[in-house]
Amino acid sequence: DSEEATLALADLQDARGDQVGAAHLRYEALSIDKSTTEFAFGWRVPFDGGLGMALDVNVQPMGLKARRLTLGANLGLGPNLVSLNATVGYQHFVTNWFAPYGRALVGPYLDNSSSRRIPINVGAELGMKFFAGPIGHLGTGFGTSLDGSTYYFLEAGLDWLLTLAVLAHL
Repeated sequence: DSEEATLALADLQDARGDQVGAAHLRYEALSIDKSTTEFAFGWRVPFDGGLGMALDVNVQPMGLKARRLTLGANLGLGPNLVSLNATVGYQHFVTNWFAPYGRALVGPYLDNSSSRRIPINVGAELGMKFFAGPIGHLGTGFGTSLDGSTYYFLEAGLDWLLTLAVLAHL
């Protein structure tokens, strides 16, 4: 779980003539120290006015393409909606601190509004994350969903152990 050790191992593989193995280790090194599970709190600013929030739990398993695939749950709270979504996404590590990403969201509305034509929310987000190693990230981007809202978001994510430590002190 160390970027430096992984890069040193890549250099050793390269010296032994295994360029494919070395390239794979360098690819893995970009995300190797990132959190496998994180909690994120975000602010949403819908283009049609108001202010919303989002709570996320993201799991980024190392076994699934070097923490590039993300699976999770999202609770979206907006001026006119509440939805609980399952998420799946992909983040591409450009450097060890920067990764653009995209994700899809799907799930039910929780506000029991009878005015909804479709009881299921489907949406997508495109954004970028700026990582602070295993501690967490800051993210920003744009999203849209079936409810008609397009929004800008800003989020802060923390490793799950840090999140539990913070909550224990509240």
